[in-house]
Amino acid sequence: MHDSSQPPVVVVGGGVIGAAAALRLQRSGLRTLVIDRNEPGRECSFGNAGVIATSFVLPLSSPRHILGAPRMMIDPLGPLSIRFGHLPSIAPWLLRFLINGMPARQRRTIEGLKALNGRALSSWLELLGGVARTRLVQRGMLEVVRDAAGLSSLRGMAARLSSEGVPLQPLDAGEVGEIEPLLRDRVAGGMLHPDVAHTPDPYGLVLELLGELRKAGGEVARRQVRGIEPAGDTVRVILDGGIIEASHIVIAAGLRSDDLLRPLGMRVPLGVEFGYHLTLPHVGEMPSRPISFHTEAFLATPMTGGLRLAGTVELGRRDAEPNWKRSGQLFKLARRYLPGLCDARAEPWRGGRPSFPDSLPAIGRAPSSPRVVYAFGHQHLGLTQAAITAECVDALVRDVPPPIALDPFSLRRFAGRASGP
Repeated sequence: MHDSSQPPVVVVGGGVIGAAAALRLQRSGLRTLVIDRNEPGRECSFGNAGVIATSFVLPLSSPRHILGAPRMMIDPLGPLSIRFGHLPSIAPWLLRFLINGMPARQRRTIEGLKALNGRALSSWLELLGGVARTRLVQRGMLEVVRDAAGLSSLRGMAARLSSEGVPLQPLDAGEVGEIEPLLRDRVAGGMLHPDVAHTPDPYGLVLELLGELRKAGGEVARRQVRGIEPAGDTVRVILDGGIIEASHIVIAAGLRSDDLLRPLGMRVPLGVEFGYHLTLPHVGEMPSRPISFHTEAFLATPMTGGLRLAGTVELGRRDAEPNWKRSGQLFKLARRYLPGLCDARAEPWRGGRPSFPDSLPAIGRAPSSPRVVYAFGHQHLGLTQAAITAECVDALVRDVPPPIALDPFSLRRFAGRASGP
């Protein structure tokens, strides 16, 4: 049981990373308080594709993307696009992003992603315990293509993933149709990712975590954190209209995390990947598992509220206005495979994924104070890596050995470099 006379551990951020970390800390006997300026779980954790993407160990930045950079700026509806007008302000981050696509840099990123994703699902099952059956569906994920060119590309990617130890099951067109009748006679072939799981309600999953936190004695508050000040054996958390003395503070505030860490002298080259989704509430027959459309680079996930089409990456400034045509493009692409889809009362959404140019998150301690812990920047793998990140945060706060080596995720990797956008 926690000691109510001791200062709490304050977790800044009520998304899936912060909620998972807070629940883990509370169960370790530490009084935990989650603070979020908005309603918890309503930002990226609300609109993601719902996939525990354990097989996604290849970084977004790659030689293929480097060579395709000019086309990205021309095609605003492509799977990876760059807002041309924002190029001057995002150029420092983008340059690092392109450099990290070189093979030597990719190796470090792949090993880091494998370390996190390799324990991602087992960590989720442990964190959720008895409610895992209702919150997680373990049927794998299908990745499909429509033609011979796509099949060649898919096989090339599968060979690379297999060389990294990712289990995959190749499927011909008939086998895809047997697994998912909706795709019968509509694809040239596919690949089953058997170790991938999904949640049919990402927002509900965050609420579940916060509900368990409250049951265990933790608290959740909607407040604005203005700053933090390490003060010996505590950390002063400066709020609108007050100050909280915390034993530790965990910065898991997504895109706002750098606002709290930069005053401590830390370099945080955090960028934003805008992602879009379109939820179709009126779908007759839905697939039984997520479907990844390899060539078009987006996902269709069966959700409690309908079929969610999600994906695409748009690089730009944080203040960029939404380009809702990207959500509409997802519907057009999906109808190539599922022509019976209807977009009546479709619900579009956009969110900003906090992303580092090397495709790795930031997990570690502030050099100026071991009582300041950070966990953010998981780009499009926040849901996947939330539970294993929670174990790492718990170890950092309690000063015990973490489940994986954390050096690859420390912000020290950016020391001495430009701060980025």
